[in-house]
Amino acid sequence: MSGMTDLSPLARHFPRFLGAEGLVERTVAWLVERCQAGETCLDLNAWAGRPLGEDGPLCPDINAWREQLLAHPHIGPGKPLVLDGHRLYLARHHEAEKTIAEGILARLEFDSLAETDKIRPTLKKLFPESGEQKTAVAVACARRFAVITGGPGTGKTTTVLRLIALWQHLRPGLRLGLAAPTGKAAGRLAESLAAGRAGLPPGFGAGIPERAATLHRLLGIGRADPHGPDHPLPLDALIVDEASMVDQELMARLMAALPPQSRLILLGDRHQLASVEAGSVLGDITGRGRRLAYSQEMAAWLERLEADPGDDPELFGGIHDAIVELRRSHRFSSDQGIGRLAQAVREGKTAAAKACLKEEKEVDFWPQADEAPDRHVLKWMDRHYRPVLEASTVGEALAALAKSRVLTAVHAGPWGEEGLTTRFETGLSRWGKIADPARPYHGLPILITRNDYETGLFNGDIGILWQEEGHLRACFPSGDEIRRIPLRQLPHWQKAWAMTVHRAQGSEFDAVLLLLPPPETPVLTRELIYTGITRARKRCILAGPKNALETGLKRQVERASGLAERLGWE
Repeated sequence: MSGMTDLSPLARHFPRFLGAEGLVERTVAWLVERCQAGETCLDLNAWAGRPLGEDGPLCPDINAWREQLLAHPHIGPGKPLVLDGHRLYLARHHEAEKTIAEGILARLEFDSLAETDKIRPTLKKLFPESGEQKTAVAVACARRFAVITGGPGTGKTTTVLRLIALWQHLRPGLRLGLAAPTGKAAGRLAESLAAGRAGLPPGFGAGIPERAATLHRLLGIGRADPHGPDHPLPLDALIVDEASMVDQELMARLMAALPPQSRLILLGDRHQLASVEAGSVLGDITGRGRRLAYSQEMAAWLERLEADPGDDPELFGGIHDAIVELRRSHRFSSDQGIGRLAQAVREGKTAAAKACLKEEKEVDFWPQADEAPDRHVLKWMDRHYRPVLEASTVGEALAALAKSRVLTAVHAGPWGEEGLTTRFETGLSRWGKIADPARPYHGLPILITRNDYETGLFNGDIGILWQEEGHLRACFPSGDEIRRIPLRQLPHWQKAWAMTVHRAQGSEFDAVLLLLPPPETPVLTRELIYTGITRARKRCILAGPKNALETGLKRQVERASGLAERLGWE
């Protein structure tokens, strides 16, 4: 395959398995390669007249290209590959995209939870003053689908708590579910709702769910009778937190399992990293960063509820009327410190980001050589992690560990979590703080990487290995208590002195050191930098080659998909 020798084995062999040759072979191979990179289709418009790969021949114009593809016996309805307009799909991605779009579009018709005269007084009790959180709850009452998006500290959980309170007040007995992509995110959602219940007005605390499930567990994935179209979820409404982490396949399974009349609310930050697996579902649903505005009809309805519709209503409605963005952070100001830096990064303003790093005390940038992080990074780790190793009790160690974290863009190599951990442990061993880094040791932070329902440990859970009474056990925080689990019972885990930004999604730390790899690293993007910065509550240091920040802010995640167009954004 000329010019495509660097493709993965699957990308090289799949088109040959289908008997594809020439241009069709190259096209299918490139589709598979892009799908492995997180895209869900190949947009022919984006590649017409360009080479597929570095040295391949130029692709023909779109009409000639489509004609050759449609002539192949394995491309078409019911075949392994589907050509839909100017996009070529693997059949499973095409079906998943349609399922998601159809599930959302079917819920976009105006379907108020109750009469306006009933919603207005209840909404006023929950929100005496108008504001964006009140608007978000009103939007979520108008249709059977809504997205509440916003950055850290904007009050998404507070908003959804009052949404649930309103729902349960107007529809007593409403069957409501809470879910999230990971066990950690599900647990945090349930804890946040429980903690906020006391702040509700009298008479509004009943009926709020006490538990949240992972999406895999909710759907019964892996069981003999998973939920689906023929076995729908017994729910009237479902709220999903950390929706940016949900990939295309999982969202499609969720849509297929929801009863047609059920309500679905997605919570998340549309500017964060997309899912690890294929798709950029939340980003596509919310218009890939486009300006959000309501239709004139929606604005008028919000005004009747005494909620703020914002400025400049648009002529179109549909998906636009189902999304609300919370912009006011209650954690940090947008004009100083971490909030100022996060906003500059989110908007791709390099000069503003650099000025912030020079002027603000809460943030800083440490220039590094291209080869590897320098000793200042290791000194930071020693200073912030020393309380973990010197703690006298496991409770003290866990509390210290929760305060700080090193975040990386990649897993392997000198800039990855593996390489940095090896260097740090070598120093610990040299200084006599640990014996053998190759073996589990007292004080080692660990990260669970697979869900395990027998132990109740989930992907993303962070604990620590601790020696007590002659036994080394894994200890995890569990509310006000500590769970101790024998090492032999642990699901798959890895060391957690450093962790990737992807792994850290949904977590927060007082202090974060974010390693930016050399600028040629493909995963160094604006979304990754933004997500890493917003894991910090009080202090954030960026460390990397001098031009890493500027290059990263210019590079955005762009995953080919037809979902945004199906929903009416294009």
